[in-house]
Amino acid sequence: KIKFPTDDVINAVLSFKNDSVSVYDFASLIKTGISDAERIIDKHYYENNPFPELLRYPTSTSAELEVELRGGTYRVFLERGGITIQGRMRIRYELDRLVRVKLNLYRYRATKKFPKPYHEYDGFIKCNDGIIVGIFEERDKALSPDFFHFTLNAPNDIATINIPWFGHYLSSTKGDNRQSVSGRMCIYRTRDNEQTDDDLIAFMHNPDENVEREFSEFLEENGIGKV
Repeated sequence: KIKFPTDDVINAVLSFKNDSVSVYDFASLIKTGISDAERIIDKHYYENNPFPELLRYPTSTSAELEVELRGGTYRVFLERGGITIQGRMRIRYELDRLVRVKLNLYRYRATKKFPKPYHEYDGFIKCNDGIIVGIFEERDKALSPDFFHFTLNAPNDIATINIPWFGHYLSSTKGDNRQSVSGRMCIYRTRDNEQTDDDLIAFMHNPDENVEREFSEFLEENGIGKV
């Protein structure tokens, strides 16, 4: 069972601006693992910023079962015109009957305004009759924050590694003249959650660069499957 620090300790860490203290620094400060630190921060944040009830499971047990079945790290592929955007996703844990997920997507265009080459999203998923629904909010809210939604067809063999899930996403472009953008999407699980902190950090924070290849062609060429 996680021992939650006092609000004073959490607020002291979260009060730092401009991401001067990362979740990894927080974990080191309170002498716990990355996953436990993430849970503590999430619990504090979402208790003060409630998420839509539609994504909650009936019970904590049913949400925990979802994590047991589908939890782990995933590679992500998005269709964007003639480019295939790549990313990484992790289905983390149950949080107040929600299934917590982290998503990192390689930036569509590189810019000097952002030091990281990828966007970071925090969100949740829920499985409804074989359809996985995901709703995410961009972590960096300093400049035109983005939202990212998807629906995917969950495979029957949900516990198997490397089985692709196909569907569609909805998001928006960056810049002054923002527009909605959507397209096809594919993910597949690479490993379950039984990984070291170093393994999780290395996987999530090193998404592959985007590829100037049409979505279907790229997936077939890399043996991921046909859309």
